[in-house]
Amino acid sequence: TRLVHQLIATLPQREQEIVRQVYFSDRTFGEIAEETDHVSRSWLSRIHLRAVSRLRKVLRQAGQLHANA
Repeated sequence: TRLVHQLIATLPQREQEIVRQVYFSDRTFGEIAEETDHVSRSWLSRIHLRAVSRLRKVLRQAGQLHANA
């Protein structure tokens, strides 16, 4: 869990906020979009995907994740 929090902290601020809200506050893109000015669910989904991709890349490079994941 500590590693996950450390990795999330390396993401750009907006990506950090979205990842934390989705995974640690159990919020939907719709809920987050309602509170975020001028950001649609679709755009939040893209930002989330980019953040998860970055995290996977770092984990693969560190040998913590298989290449298929």
